[in-house]
Amino acid sequence: MEVPKYFSLLLAVFFILAGTFINADEREEPVDVIIALDKSLSMVEEIDAVKEYVRTAIIDQLLIPGDFLTVVAFFGKTQIPISAFLKTNKEKDNLSATISRIEADGRFTDIGHALDVLATELEKQSDPDRKKYLLLITDGKQEAPPESKYYSPDGSFNHEFLANTRVIQMKGWKIHVLGIGTDQAARELAEQLSGKYSEVSSEPTSEELAAKTEDFLGRVDLVGPLLLSRLTAQGKGKIRLSLASQGYKKREPIQLIIHRIKLSIPAKDFDNILTREYQFDLKPEEVTEIKIPIQVPDPPGKGEYQGTLEFFFASEEGFLPAVIPVNFQVRASFRIWFILAGGLILLALLTAAIVWALVAGKKIKIRFRLEIEGENIIKKEEIYTAREGKFLFIDQVEETITISAKRTTHSLAKLSVFKKLLRMSILKREFFPRLRDVPADLRGFTFQVRLENGSYLTAKLAAVEKS
Repeated sequence: MEVPKYFSLLLAVFFILAGTFINADEREEPVDVIIALDKSLSMVEEIDAVKEYVRTAIIDQLLIPGDFLTVVAFFGKTQIPISAFLKTNKEKDNLSATISRIEADGRFTDIGHALDVLATELEKQSDPDRKKYLLLITDGKQEAPPESKYYSPDGSFNHEFLANTRVIQMKGWKIHVLGIGTDQAARELAEQLSGKYSEVSSEPTSEELAAKTEDFLGRVDLVGPLLLSRLTAQGKGKIRLSLASQGYKKREPIQLIIHRIKLSIPAKDFDNILTREYQFDLKPEEVTEIKIPIQVPDPPGKGEYQGTLEFFFASEEGFLPAVIPVNFQVRASFRIWFILAGGLILLALLTAAIVWALVAGKKIKIRFRLEIEGENIIKKEEIYTAREGKFLFIDQVEETITISAKRTTHSLAKLSVFKKLLRMSILKREFFPRLRDVPADLRGFTFQVRLENGSYLTAKLAAVEKS
């Protein structure tokens, strides 16, 4: 029996539509979406296309119930026409109507003040643990009014502005800057914010803007702690970190290119510790561990240091956060004249080495009890002993947590003894979403652990005195 041509055509249309439906965005996790919109006078010709883009691509197509939308309209001053949770899709018409009322009628362009205002607004209204996505749309450079703390005569980014961007970078916001026209200032702004930059034509359409932000919700995140190995006396070491990508529509590897890493410590900045440009690919929805060789020029002397690492990318995408706190050590530098020293000095060194070996042989031990707070019940586990040089692990087993001597797939954190302190290193950050800072000594500290089922346990490592 011959199939009618119109029936075959209907089948083809059906499968095309079905494929489109299957690949549609089915995001369930609510996020914070921030639109920073330049409404200065220079945006008069572009503002209608920008508003149409925000109404269709952002409000109609991207937002889902539970998202928090903040719209910051900035010029010499900053306005907040929208700052609200989207409860139902029916509210989208009201949001679109508010966007339609924005006009490009302001003097100056104070981007720094706009970032201040939106950061304050999010702190008041939003959950700090939610993922945040900032889309900044502008046609020009920072032109703050003279009374602004971000003012500079030549329109460059002053010290106050740069300090503000570092705070945002450390919070892990995904930032995308849409630069209208060919002004290099928007590209420089994206670099200062460690954000993605896309240039659009001087007379953009809503469709062009939407095409440039197709993967606005795509991001690469740091998973777990960043580790900087102990540096040699010559400044050589390695950075080890794990990354995961999510939210990209294209199921293709994400290419990242790190072209500079800045190390900052209280006394000094090292502008670039990267030995060479580092390039790698990330598979979608997978965790990838990378090791980056570094060289700190003229490194500081032996000791322990605290500072920050700031990553700069040559690729369209980068990972979040781009500014990361770091602790590291520098080994001692031994000079050749130590080897050629006289007999008395050598004898003194040998004697000191023997004494040190005897003292070091006495390993520090810390005894503690794991206390888990349940429903008006405190469950006291057995007494554990943490020893210097050996690790213990906090594991999740079924619906509780335990202490074990070996690391397994259930291990959430690592316990160690250092300088008579009980330290904890987080292995799986997602199970400690409410933990902001880990104290130097964990004894007596109460913390919460999120279980696989989404509930939380409150735990404490109580000190046990020697009997």
